[in-house]
Amino acid sequence: MEQSKTCSRCKQLQPTTNFGKHSKTGDGLYSQCQPCRRQARAEYRKRCANKIKLEQKDNYERNKEKRIAYASAWKKNNPELHKKYSAISKRRNHIKIAADSRRRTAKRKANGIYQISKKELLRLSKTPCFYCGSKQNLTVDHVIAIARGGTDSIGNLVSACKKCNSSKQHYTITEWQKRQKNTP
Repeated sequence: MEQSKTCSRCKQLQPTTNFGKHSKTGDGLYSQCQPCRRQARAEYRKRCANKIKLEQKDNYERNKEKRIAYASAWKKNNPELHKKYSAISKRRNHIKIAADSRRRTAKRKANGIYQISKKELLRLSKTPCFYCGSKQNLTVDHVIAIARGGTDSIGNLVSACKKCNSSKQHYTITEWQKRQKNTP
């Protein structure tokens, strides 16, 4: 014979299989049925969205190195899954990715596009990172970001390692250096 319990939220008598386990209650079950608990959690997330976002951001900042190390290790140990998940993400976000690409192209055109010769790009690829001097994982960086009105000309391009280029983002060199000093 199946046992039953009354939900404290919807007040309906339901089988105990509709209640989640909770070790701190007398009967070992939550007082609300699973659909009511889902609804209550959704309402809380909607009501306290800013608070949750701040808590998540704080948690990320406190555990940033651990999270990055874990993600890097997972990516290294699961290359096929990473490739699969990346493809899924690109398919899901294809509209945003296309919009970002169009926006960047428009900014480039507005800021001016100049022909950059292969000789100049080759010279850039042979120079160490402009910011830290590393000679590994080199990319090309815009000193003044396109988003800040920088041009796509050789005078605005430098060689930068992936780490420096990724952390610099759209900041000026001075802003970026200040951020680097403030980062633990």
